[in-house]
Amino acid sequence: KAVLAALDATVETAVAGKFQIQGYPTIKVFRGGELSGDYEAGRTAADIVKYVKGNSGPAVTTVSTAEELETLKKDNAVIIVLFNAEETDSFKKAASAMRSTATFAFVADSALFDGEAGAIQVYKQFDNKQDTFSGDASDVDAIKKFVKDSSARLFDEIGPDNYKMYVERALPMGWLFVQPSAADSDETKKQIEDIASEFAGKVSLIWIDADKYGQMAGRMGLKGTNFPSFAIDHEGQHFAWEDKPITSADIKKFVSDYLEGNLEVTVKSEELPAEHTVDGLTTVVGKNFDELIANADADVLIEFYAP
Repeated sequence: KAVLAALDATVETAVAGKFQIQGYPTIKVFRGGELSGDYEAGRTAADIVKYVKGNSGPAVTTVSTAEELETLKKDNAVIIVLFNAEETDSFKKAASAMRSTATFAFVADSALFDGEAGAIQVYKQFDNKQDTFSGDASDVDAIKKFVKDSSARLFDEIGPDNYKMYVERALPMGWLFVQPSAADSDETKKQIEDIASEFAGKVSLIWIDADKYGQMAGRMGLKGTNFPSFAIDHEGQHFAWEDKPITSADIKKFVSDYLEGNLEVTVKSEELPAEHTVDGLTTVVGKNFDELIANADADVLIEFYAP
């Protein structure tokens, strides 16, 4: 179905330069001898096999029997099915664009329909098991967004294989930093899992292994030393919940307050000095940077230094 090839870019520098290889490993896809684009699916053997199968043959699998449909449901964590007398152009275009990450199927036999003619259903092996598309079936982008939203677990571990998918949802992300080695880690995760469905389509709730990726906490406005902790991140702004109990009720209120605009942005900062300006020199910290620098009426000459 496909040729898998490896090239040492430190030796074949001309080839690496031609295709702008910036980091390792980089996986690129060629079709008919021409570069098709970057491979952006998972990096496990199973992920690569799934990608190759999904990109071989038609983008949409035609299903003729109930047995075939059930087999597809069992073999795929997520499957998108159009029930209609004919395939629609919009469904085919969405399937072609997303075939690398999702499985699409078409059922023409009305005896097998799940819903009315033209219905698009997402079947999944997690969360609520099934979602029904309620948008404009002729809108390719609407179908693609529906598939992305439905394919994401309400609460899941984030890592290299699914990070891009969550980012592309463009929703605020609620990060739970937890150490799997801690005795109460499963209970802590359950506190978030229990409220995840209430924020579906509004906030992506995820957990991250703080033993492996604890340094990410610092980027979220957290100290990065105390776990478990929680933070909301969106468009460069962070809202930190740290050194406090992580319960369903507490985090539910915290996320709700965020969505209602009732939280102040977390800014990593030293405490404000007793006097801003001494002998003509003004000391700036994170908490007063906007006031004294970004929103200043005058030009500012500022020194950034490492203590």
